[in-house]
Amino acid sequence: MPAGEAKEKNMVKSRMIVLAQMFYEHTDQEHPMTGQEILDYLKEHDVPANEKTLRGDIKLLQELGLDIVKVVSRPNLFYWGERQFEMPELKLLVDAVSSSRFITKKKSNVLGKKLARLASESQRKELRRHIQATNRVKSENESIYYSVNTVNEAISRRKKIQFQYTEFGPDLKETLRGDGEVYELSPYALLWNEDYYYVVGWSDKHKNVSVFRVDRLYHPEILAEKAEKRPDSFNLDDYSKPIFGNQTRNGAGI
Repeated sequence: MPAGEAKEKNMVKSRMIVLAQMFYEHTDQEHPMTGQEILDYLKEHDVPANEKTLRGDIKLLQELGLDIVKVVSRPNLFYWGERQFEMPELKLLVDAVSSSRFITKKKSNVLGKKLARLASESQRKELRRHIQATNRVKSENESIYYSVNTVNEAISRRKKIQFQYTEFGPDLKETLRGDGEVYELSPYALLWNEDYYYVVGWSDKHKNVSVFRVDRLYHPEILAEKAEKRPDSFNLDDYSKPIFGNQTRNGAGI
């Protein structure tokens, strides 16, 4: 390929990347851009373009599956249309993360900012109001986030987990249950109830299906041993309803 042709091809690729990023980051239905504004943006980013190349670039982006919407007017307007999440959906997710007692304030801020990246720059400003911590009590235990991940991985790999379990004494101090006894569990599923995660599975200690609160798992680890198979007759919904209706079930870890 001649040097001039290769240079032109690379220039087109660079322009397409900048254009796609510009549409995603800076436009939405409420904040479209005119053709001239797009050309000015490209010029500011040292990407040469003109009206003809811009028309071709936008058409190519549309053919590649990007939802670049053109509003016929004087002048024509362009913006990034459908996104993976609509604003009401993002607000709902950000609110859920911000208000959850299970997630620490630090992790809430991190997750909120990640969710905001799915929106345009203008939409992010609106979402920032929702990222701020609420008045609800937040956990200070950062390890809970990773405990959930460990349990999830064990379920996916069909492996047992082992852990120690914490409880609060009369003095409200957290201690290890059973003088640090190590529990082994074949995890079936994770459940969410009233701002807490629970893991349901076969407990080797209790010799039955039991439930443990994930934030009370101390140093959960995945074992090499294969998990006990969940009985075909076991129904998670039927099991969980009486437990979370009356959380004093004998043999359960809650």
